[in-house]
Amino acid sequence: MRAILWHMTTLKARMTQGNVMPWLTGILLGLVLGVALLIVTNAGAPKANDPVAEGVAVTTDASANEAAQKGNTPATAGVSQGSQGGVSDSSTNGSQETAATVGDPATTTGGEGEQEQGAVAAAASASASTASEASSAAADSTAAAGDAAAGQTLFAGTCGGCHGAQGQGALGPAMTANANTWDLAGFTQALREGKTPDGRELAPTMPRFSEGQLKEQDIANIHAWVKSL
Repeated sequence: MRAILWHMTTLKARMTQGNVMPWLTGILLGLVLGVALLIVTNAGAPKANDPVAEGVAVTTDASANEAAQKGNTPATAGVSQGSQGGVSDSSTNGSQETAATVGDPATTTGGEGEQEQGAVAAAASASASTASEASSAAADSTAAAGDAAAGQTLFAGTCGGCHGAQGQGALGPAMTANANTWDLAGFTQALREGKTPDGRELAPTMPRFSEGQLKEQDIANIHAWVKSL
């Protein structure tokens, strides 16, 4: 009898244990599914700090996507807003600075310097031309002031031994060959340097008279007489 009761008690305990285990397993599975559903639901719900547009929460990713579609990334969006607010970016400032330098006196300094140099050169050329004209005028004036009579005497004593006392020519050519057509400057060059006005070298026998031998006035007097031949 005891054995039968023991077997019945053991069988009842096993049956009770078998009924409890599925029940516990169902409860655990229900809890796990509930937690999973809560996590999934909360992941898609808007956060408290998400921006709201027209009553609908907009996540950060959505804002970034919208900005990308408009051609503005988060980095460039701030630049565009700054431009709309009256703040220009660095490229605009560079263009404005470049445009401002066009016609700037600082950029035209070199051109003004060249113009000034050209003006100085022109003035120097004009001055040299004026000096040459003045020299020619002075030579003509000296020639006009030369004393032909005094020049004849000087010529006979200084030049007559080669060119003849009357300039008719002897060892040297006659004065009427070319010398009487030379101006005072060319005549002076022939007597001082032994060169004709056109640069031709005279013979070595032609003396090169120094200032101590013939003064400028003496040459002017001789030239005046030779011009009269």
